[in-house]
Amino acid sequence: MDKASASLEGTAIYDCLVVGGGPCGLTVARKVAEKGFSVAVVEEHGEIGLPLHCAGLVSCYGARELGIPSHCILNRVRGARIYSPGVEVLEVCREEDVAVVVDRERLDKYFAKLAERCGAQIFLGCKIEDLAVKEATVSCLAAQGETLEARVVADAEGAVSRAAERFLGKAVAKEVLPGFQVEVEAAVDDDFVEVYLGEKWAPRFFAWLIPCGGGVARVGLACEGDTRQFLGKLLEKHPVVRRHRLGKVLKSFGGFVVVGGPLKRTVFERIILVGDAGGFVKPTTGGGLVYGVLTSKMAGEVIAGFLEGVSKLEDFEQLWRQSYEQEFKEMKRLRRILVSLSDKELNKVLHYIIEERLAEWISRTGDMDFQAKLISTLLRRPRLSLLLAKAVLKGALPF
Repeated sequence: MDKASASLEGTAIYDCLVVGGGPCGLTVARKVAEKGFSVAVVEEHGEIGLPLHCAGLVSCYGARELGIPSHCILNRVRGARIYSPGVEVLEVCREEDVAVVVDRERLDKYFAKLAERCGAQIFLGCKIEDLAVKEATVSCLAAQGETLEARVVADAEGAVSRAAERFLGKAVAKEVLPGFQVEVEAAVDDDFVEVYLGEKWAPRFFAWLIPCGGGVARVGLACEGDTRQFLGKLLEKHPVVRRHRLGKVLKSFGGFVVVGGPLKRTVFERIILVGDAGGFVKPTTGGGLVYGVLTSKMAGEVIAGFLEGVSKLEDFEQLWRQSYEQEFKEMKRLRRILVSLSDKELNKVLHYIIEERLAEWISRTGDMDFQAKLISTLLRRPRLSLLLAKAVLKGALPF
Protein backbone atom coordinates (compact mmCIF):
# COMPACT_ATOMS: atom_id res chain seq x y z
CA MET A 1 0.00 0.00 0.00
CA ASP A 2 2.84 2.44 0.78
CA LYS A 3 4.69 1.38 -2.36
CA ALA A 4 3.42 0.21 -5.72
CA SER A 5 2.78 -3.51 -5.54
CA ALA A 6 3.24 -4.06 -9.27
CA SER A 7 4.43 -2.33 -12.40
CA LEU A 8 1.93 -0.50 -14.54
CA GLU A 9 0.68 -2.64 -17.36
CA GLY A 10 0.26 -0.39 -20.36
CA THR A 11 -1.31 -3.11 -22.46
CA ALA A 12 -3.88 -4.23 -19.86
CA ILE A 13 -7.49 -3.14 -20.10
CA TYR A 14 -8.95 -2.62 -16.65
CA ASP A 15 -12.64 -2.72 -15.97
CA CYS A 16 -12.30 0.43 -13.88
CA LEU A 17 -9.45 2.89 -13.46
CA VAL A 18 -9.61 5.29 -10.51
CA VAL A 19 -7.57 8.49 -10.67
CA GLY A 20 -6.65 9.54 -7.13
CA GLY A 21 -5.86 7.53 -4.01
CA GLY A 22 -7.91 9.39 -1.42
CA PRO A 23 -10.93 7.97 0.48
CA CYS A 24 -13.40 8.78 -2.33
CA GLY A 25 -11.41 7.08 -5.08
CA LEU A 26 -10.56 4.14 -2.83
CA THR A 27 -14.24 3.74 -1.94
CA VAL A 28 -15.14 3.49 -5.62
CA ALA A 29 -12.31 1.02 -6.12
CA ARG A 30 -13.47 -1.17 -3.23
CA LYS A 31 -17.13 -1.22 -4.32
CA VAL A 32 -16.20 -2.22 -7.89
CA ALA A 33 -13.44 -4.69 -6.95
CA GLU A 34 -15.63 -6.56 -4.46
CA LYS A 35 -17.87 -7.47 -7.40
CA GLY A 36 -14.93 -9.24 -9.02
CA PHE A 37 -13.95 -6.61 -11.59
CA SER A 38 -10.37 -5.56 -12.29
CA VAL A 39 -9.60 -2.18 -10.74
CA ALA A 40 -6.49 -0.01 -10.85
CA VAL A 41 -6.02 3.02 -8.61
CA VAL A 42 -3.40 5.48 -9.83
CA GLU A 43 -2.09 8.02 -7.33
CA GLU A 44 0.34 10.71 -8.43
CA HIS A 45 2.12 10.94 -5.07
CA GLY A 46 4.57 8.40 -3.70
CA GLU A 47 2.56 7.52 -0.59
CA ILE A 48 -1.13 7.17 0.23
CA GLY A 49 -2.34 9.93 2.57
CA LEU A 50 0.45 12.38 1.76
CA PRO A 51 0.65 15.28 1.27
CA LEU A 52 -2.10 16.35 3.66
CA HIS A 53 -4.86 18.65 2.43
CA CYS A 54 -7.71 18.20 4.93
CA ALA A 55 -8.77 19.81 8.22
CA GLY A 56 -9.96 16.37 9.34
CA LEU A 57 -13.20 17.21 11.17
CA VAL A 58 -15.97 14.63 10.62
CA SER A 59 -19.41 14.40 12.21
CA CYS A 60 -20.07 11.40 14.45
CA TYR A 61 -22.77 10.37 11.96
CA GLY A 62 -20.21 10.53 9.17
CA ALA A 63 -17.66 8.59 11.19
CA ARG A 64 -20.19 5.79 11.67
CA GLU A 65 -21.34 5.77 8.04
CA LEU A 66 -17.77 5.76 6.76
CA GLY A 67 -16.68 3.12 9.25
CA ILE A 68 -13.80 5.21 10.60
CA PRO A 69 -11.86 3.01 13.06
CA SER A 70 -10.79 4.24 16.48
CA HIS A 71 -7.07 4.20 15.62
CA CYS A 72 -7.73 6.97 13.07
CA ILE A 73 -9.46 9.25 15.62
CA LEU A 74 -7.35 11.83 17.46
CA ASN A 75 -10.02 13.68 19.40
CA ARG A 76 -13.77 14.06 19.90
CA VAL A 77 -15.60 17.39 20.15
CA ARG A 78 -19.08 18.28 21.32
CA GLY A 79 -19.54 21.78 19.99
CA ALA A 80 -18.34 24.91 18.24
CA ARG A 81 -17.68 28.52 19.18
CA ILE A 82 -18.36 30.87 16.29
CA TYR A 83 -16.81 34.32 16.58
CA SER A 84 -18.26 37.27 14.69
CA PRO A 85 -15.94 39.87 13.11
CA GLY A 86 -16.60 41.89 16.27
CA VAL A 87 -15.57 38.86 18.37
CA GLU A 88 -19.01 38.20 19.83
CA VAL A 89 -19.32 34.45 20.35
CA LEU A 90 -22.12 32.05 19.47
CA GLU A 91 -21.65 28.71 21.24
CA VAL A 92 -23.50 25.62 20.04
CA CYS A 93 -22.95 22.30 21.77
CA ARG A 94 -24.44 19.09 23.07
CA GLU A 95 -23.74 16.90 26.07
CA GLU A 96 -22.62 14.09 23.77
CA ASP A 97 -19.89 14.19 21.11
CA VAL A 98 -20.92 15.62 17.75
CA ALA A 99 -17.72 15.25 15.74
CA VAL A 100 -14.35 13.55 15.62
CA VAL A 101 -10.94 14.82 14.55
CA VAL A 102 -9.20 12.29 12.34
CA ASP A 103 -5.65 11.50 11.33
CA ARG A 104 -6.11 11.71 7.56
CA GLU A 105 -2.89 9.91 6.73
CA ARG A 106 -3.92 6.89 8.80
CA LEU A 107 -7.48 7.05 7.47
CA ASP A 108 -6.39 7.12 3.83
CA LYS A 109 -4.10 4.15 4.41
CA TYR A 110 -6.97 2.29 6.08
CA PHE A 111 -9.21 2.89 3.05
CA ALA A 112 -6.36 1.69 0.81
CA LYS A 113 -6.10 -1.58 2.75
CA LEU A 114 -9.82 -2.17 2.35
CA ALA A 115 -9.60 -1.60 -1.41
CA GLU A 116 -6.58 -3.90 -1.77
CA ARG A 117 -8.27 -6.67 0.21
CA CYS A 118 -11.08 -6.59 -2.34
CA GLY A 119 -8.58 -6.98 -5.19
CA ALA A 120 -7.89 -3.40 -6.32
CA GLN A 121 -4.32 -2.68 -7.45
CA ILE A 122 -2.80 0.59 -6.27
CA PHE A 123 -0.04 2.25 -8.28
CA LEU A 124 1.85 5.12 -6.66
CA GLY A 125 3.85 7.87 -8.32
CA CYS A 126 1.65 7.68 -11.41
CA LYS A 127 0.08 10.87 -12.73
CA ILE A 128 -2.62 10.77 -15.41
CA GLU A 129 -2.06 13.64 -17.82
CA ASP A 130 -4.96 13.27 -20.27
CA LEU A 131 -8.04 11.25 -21.11
CA ALA A 132 -9.58 10.17 -24.42
CA VAL A 133 -12.93 8.39 -24.70
CA LYS A 134 -13.08 5.64 -27.31
CA GLU A 135 -15.99 3.46 -28.35
CA ALA A 136 -15.58 0.86 -25.59
CA THR A 137 -12.84 2.24 -23.34
CA VAL A 138 -11.18 5.36 -22.01
CA SER A 139 -7.53 5.86 -22.90
CA CYS A 140 -5.54 7.39 -20.03
CA LEU A 141 -2.15 8.93 -20.80
CA ALA A 142 0.25 8.74 -17.84
CA ALA A 143 3.14 11.12 -17.30
CA GLN A 144 5.54 8.17 -17.59
CA GLY A 145 4.42 7.71 -21.20
CA GLU A 146 2.25 4.63 -20.70
CA THR A 147 -1.30 4.59 -22.00
CA LEU A 148 -3.73 2.77 -19.73
CA GLU A 149 -7.08 1.52 -20.99
CA ALA A 150 -10.21 1.15 -18.88
CA ARG A 151 -13.87 0.50 -19.56
CA VAL A 152 -14.76 3.17 -16.98
CA VAL A 153 -12.73 5.94 -15.35
CA ALA A 154 -13.62 7.37 -11.94
CA ASP A 155 -11.91 10.72 -11.48
CA ALA A 156 -11.21 11.31 -7.78
CA GLU A 157 -8.22 13.55 -8.30
CA GLY A 158 -9.48 16.32 -6.03
CA ALA A 159 -10.50 19.96 -6.24
CA VAL A 160 -8.13 20.58 -9.14
CA SER A 161 -8.82 17.65 -11.46
CA ARG A 162 -6.19 18.21 -14.13
CA ALA A 163 -6.79 15.29 -16.47
CA ALA A 164 -10.55 15.81 -16.53
CA GLU A 165 -10.17 19.57 -16.95
CA ARG A 166 -7.83 19.06 -19.87
CA PHE A 167 -10.30 16.68 -21.51
CA LEU A 168 -13.62 18.28 -20.54
CA GLY A 169 -12.64 21.93 -20.14
CA LYS A 170 -15.16 24.33 -18.62
CA ALA A 171 -17.69 21.54 -18.04
CA VAL A 172 -15.81 20.57 -14.87
CA ALA A 173 -14.66 24.03 -13.74
CA LYS A 174 -15.40 24.44 -10.02
CA GLU A 175 -15.61 27.36 -7.63
CA VAL A 176 -12.61 26.83 -5.35
CA LEU A 177 -10.66 28.82 -2.78
CA PRO A 178 -7.07 28.22 -1.68
CA GLY A 179 -6.60 27.05 1.89
CA PHE A 180 -3.67 26.81 4.28
CA GLN A 181 -3.35 25.22 7.71
CA VAL A 182 -0.80 24.56 10.43
CA GLU A 183 -0.68 22.08 13.29
CA VAL A 184 0.65 23.87 16.36
CA GLU A 185 1.18 23.36 20.04
CA ALA A 186 -1.67 25.20 21.74
CA ALA A 187 -3.58 25.58 25.01
CA VAL A 188 -7.13 24.91 23.81
CA ASP A 189 -10.42 23.43 24.99
CA ASP A 190 -10.43 19.99 23.40
CA ASP A 191 -14.26 19.88 23.46
CA PHE A 192 -14.75 22.79 21.06
CA VAL A 193 -13.93 23.74 17.49
CA GLU A 194 -13.61 27.49 16.92
CA VAL A 195 -14.65 29.42 13.81
CA TYR A 196 -13.52 32.99 13.09
CA LEU A 197 -15.58 35.10 10.69
CA GLY A 198 -14.68 38.37 8.99
CA GLU A 199 -13.22 39.81 5.81
CA LYS A 200 -10.25 40.97 7.86
CA TRP A 201 -9.29 37.39 8.69
CA ALA A 202 -10.54 35.25 5.77
CA PRO A 203 -12.25 37.06 2.86
CA ARG A 204 -15.20 35.10 1.38
CA PHE A 205 -14.86 32.18 3.78
CA PHE A 206 -13.64 31.72 7.38
CA ALA A 207 -10.79 30.62 9.62
CA TRP A 208 -10.87 27.72 12.09
CA LEU A 209 -9.20 26.07 15.05
CA ILE A 210 -9.65 22.32 15.48
CA PRO A 211 -8.31 20.69 18.67
CA CYS A 212 -6.43 17.44 17.99
CA GLY A 213 -5.94 16.57 21.66
CA GLY A 214 -2.67 16.39 23.56
CA GLY A 215 -2.07 20.14 23.40
CA VAL A 216 -2.13 20.29 19.59
CA ALA A 217 -4.53 22.17 17.31
CA ARG A 218 -5.01 22.71 13.60
CA VAL A 219 -5.40 26.38 12.75
CA GLY A 220 -6.22 27.29 9.19
CA LEU A 221 -8.37 29.18 6.75
CA ALA A 222 -9.56 29.35 3.18
CA CYS A 223 -9.99 32.71 1.51
CA GLU A 224 -9.46 34.92 -1.48
CA GLY A 225 -5.90 36.18 -1.54
CA ASP A 226 -2.61 35.07 -0.04
CA THR A 227 -3.59 32.36 2.45
CA ARG A 228 -0.20 32.24 4.17
CA GLN A 229 -0.27 35.99 4.73
CA PHE A 230 -3.82 35.88 6.10
CA LEU A 231 -3.01 32.94 8.36
CA GLY A 232 0.07 34.70 9.71
CA LYS A 233 -2.08 37.72 10.51
CA LEU A 234 -4.68 35.51 12.22
CA LEU A 235 -2.09 33.77 14.38
CA GLU A 236 -0.45 37.02 15.43
CA LYS A 237 -3.38 39.40 15.80
CA HIS A 238 -6.74 37.70 16.29
CA PRO A 239 -7.64 38.38 19.94
CA VAL A 240 -9.16 34.93 20.52
CA VAL A 241 -6.45 32.97 18.72
CA ARG A 242 -3.74 34.77 20.64
CA ARG A 243 -5.28 33.67 23.94
CA HIS A 244 -4.44 30.06 23.09
CA ARG A 245 -0.71 30.68 23.55
CA LEU A 246 0.24 29.02 20.29
CA GLY A 247 3.68 27.44 20.28
CA LYS A 248 5.80 25.42 17.89
CA VAL A 249 4.46 24.74 14.41
CA LEU A 250 4.55 20.96 13.91
CA LYS A 251 3.19 20.70 10.36
CA SER A 252 1.92 22.99 7.62
CA PHE A 253 -0.10 22.07 4.56
CA GLY A 254 -2.32 23.65 1.95
CA GLY A 255 -4.77 22.80 -0.76
CA PHE A 256 -7.99 23.95 -2.37
CA VAL A 257 -11.51 24.05 -0.94
CA VAL A 258 -14.51 23.52 -3.21
CA VAL A 259 -17.25 26.00 -2.27
CA GLY A 260 -19.64 25.88 -5.24
CA GLY A 261 -21.26 22.49 -4.64
CA PRO A 262 -21.59 19.63 -7.15
CA LEU A 263 -21.06 20.14 -10.86
CA LYS A 264 -24.08 20.41 -13.15
CA ARG A 265 -22.90 17.15 -14.68
CA THR A 266 -20.79 14.49 -13.00
CA VAL A 267 -20.99 11.80 -15.70
CA PHE A 268 -19.41 12.23 -19.15
CA GLU A 269 -19.74 9.13 -21.34
CA ARG A 270 -17.43 6.62 -19.57
CA ILE A 271 -16.04 9.09 -17.02
CA ILE A 272 -17.55 9.68 -13.56
CA LEU A 273 -16.35 12.49 -11.30
CA VAL A 274 -16.47 11.77 -7.57
CA GLY A 275 -15.41 13.46 -4.34
CA ASP A 276 -13.94 16.95 -4.67
CA ALA A 277 -13.53 16.39 -8.43
CA GLY A 278 -17.33 16.21 -8.70
CA GLY A 279 -17.84 19.06 -6.22
CA PHE A 280 -19.38 16.88 -3.49
CA VAL A 281 -18.30 19.28 -0.75
CA LYS A 282 -20.43 21.30 1.67
CA PRO A 283 -20.43 24.91 0.38
CA THR A 284 -20.95 26.22 3.92
CA THR A 285 -17.94 24.57 5.56
CA GLY A 286 -15.75 23.09 2.82
CA GLY A 287 -16.08 19.63 4.37
CA GLY A 288 -15.99 16.97 1.68
CA LEU A 289 -15.25 13.66 3.36
CA VAL A 290 -18.77 12.56 4.32
CA TYR A 291 -20.66 13.56 1.18
CA GLY A 292 -17.67 12.56 -0.92
CA VAL A 293 -17.53 9.00 0.41
CA LEU A 294 -21.32 8.52 0.54
CA THR A 295 -21.70 9.55 -3.11
CA SER A 296 -18.59 7.53 -4.04
CA LYS A 297 -20.32 4.43 -2.68
CA MET A 298 -23.18 5.21 -5.05
CA ALA A 299 -20.75 5.70 -7.93
CA GLY A 300 -18.99 2.40 -7.22
CA GLU A 301 -22.29 0.52 -7.18
CA VAL A 302 -23.40 2.17 -10.43
CA ILE A 303 -20.07 1.38 -12.12
CA ALA A 304 -20.33 -2.27 -11.05
CA GLY A 305 -23.89 -2.39 -12.39
CA PHE A 306 -22.76 -0.85 -15.67
CA LEU A 307 -19.97 -3.41 -16.03
CA GLU A 308 -22.50 -6.16 -15.33
CA GLY A 309 -24.76 -4.69 -18.01
CA VAL A 310 -27.66 -3.92 -15.67
CA SER A 311 -27.39 -0.14 -15.28
CA LYS A 312 -26.22 3.04 -16.99
CA LEU A 313 -23.48 5.30 -15.67
CA GLU A 314 -25.95 8.18 -15.86
CA ASP A 315 -27.88 6.52 -13.03
CA PHE A 316 -25.29 8.03 -10.67
CA GLU A 317 -26.63 11.52 -11.42
CA GLN A 318 -30.16 10.50 -10.47
CA LEU A 319 -29.07 8.70 -7.30
CA TRP A 320 -27.03 11.48 -5.74
CA ARG A 321 -29.58 14.13 -6.71
CA GLN A 322 -32.45 12.20 -5.14
CA SER A 323 -30.53 11.88 -1.88
CA TYR A 324 -28.60 15.13 -1.55
CA GLU A 325 -29.46 17.78 -4.15
CA GLN A 326 -31.77 19.76 -1.84
CA GLU A 327 -29.11 19.77 0.87
CA PHE A 328 -26.57 21.24 -1.52
CA LYS A 329 -29.04 23.85 -2.79
CA GLU A 330 -29.74 25.14 0.72
CA MET A 331 -26.05 25.19 1.64
CA LYS A 332 -25.25 27.13 -1.55
CA ARG A 333 -28.01 29.59 -0.71
CA LEU A 334 -26.59 30.21 2.76
CA ARG A 335 -23.09 30.63 1.37
CA ARG A 336 -24.33 33.25 -1.13
CA ILE A 337 -25.94 35.11 1.74
CA LEU A 338 -22.86 35.03 3.96
CA VAL A 339 -20.42 36.22 1.29
CA SER A 340 -22.77 39.07 0.37
CA LEU A 341 -22.74 40.49 3.91
CA SER A 342 -20.30 43.08 5.15
CA ASP A 343 -18.60 42.49 8.48
CA LYS A 344 -20.97 45.03 10.04
CA GLU A 345 -24.00 43.13 8.70
CA LEU A 346 -22.52 39.81 9.80
CA ASN A 347 -22.06 41.21 13.32
CA LYS A 348 -25.77 42.10 13.37
CA VAL A 349 -26.82 38.63 12.21
CA LEU A 350 -24.79 36.82 14.87
CA HIS A 351 -25.89 39.32 17.52
CA TYR A 352 -29.53 38.63 16.61
CA ILE A 353 -29.04 34.86 16.90
CA ILE A 354 -27.37 35.29 20.29
CA GLU A 355 -29.90 37.88 21.50
CA GLU A 356 -32.83 35.66 20.50
CA ARG A 357 -31.21 32.77 22.39
CA LEU A 358 -31.30 30.53 19.33
CA ALA A 359 -28.07 28.74 20.27
CA GLU A 360 -29.89 26.08 22.29
CA TRP A 361 -32.34 25.43 19.44
CA ILE A 362 -29.50 25.24 16.90
CA SER A 363 -27.58 22.90 19.20
CA ARG A 364 -30.60 20.64 19.53
CA THR A 365 -31.79 20.57 15.91
CA GLY A 366 -28.68 21.39 13.88
CA ASP A 367 -26.79 18.79 11.86
CA MET A 368 -23.23 19.13 10.58
CA ASP A 369 -24.00 17.23 7.38
CA PHE A 370 -27.70 17.70 6.67
CA GLN A 371 -28.14 21.44 7.05
CA ALA A 372 -31.11 22.17 4.76
CA LYS A 373 -33.85 22.09 7.42
CA LEU A 374 -31.95 24.36 9.81
CA ILE A 375 -31.02 26.84 7.06
CA SER A 376 -34.54 27.13 5.63
CA THR A 377 -36.06 27.51 9.11
CA LEU A 378 -33.62 30.23 10.14
CA LEU A 379 -34.09 32.19 6.92
CA ARG A 380 -37.85 32.26 7.43
CA ARG A 381 -37.57 34.16 10.71
CA PRO A 382 -38.97 37.69 10.02
CA ARG A 383 -36.32 39.75 11.80
CA LEU A 384 -33.47 37.78 10.28
CA SER A 385 -35.04 38.18 6.83
CA LEU A 386 -35.10 41.91 7.45
CA LEU A 387 -31.42 41.92 8.37
CA LEU A 388 -30.69 40.14 5.08
CA ALA A 389 -32.80 42.53 2.98
CA LYS A 390 -29.75 44.53 1.95
CA ALA A 391 -28.15 41.42 0.49
CA VAL A 392 -31.36 40.69 -1.40
CA LEU A 393 -31.37 44.20 -2.84
CA LYS A 394 -27.78 43.74 -3.93
CA GLY A 395 -29.04 40.87 -6.07
CA ALA A 396 -26.89 38.31 -4.27
CA LEU A 397 -29.65 35.88 -3.37
CA PRO A 398 -31.57 33.48 -5.63
CA PHE A 399 -35.00 34.53 -4.30
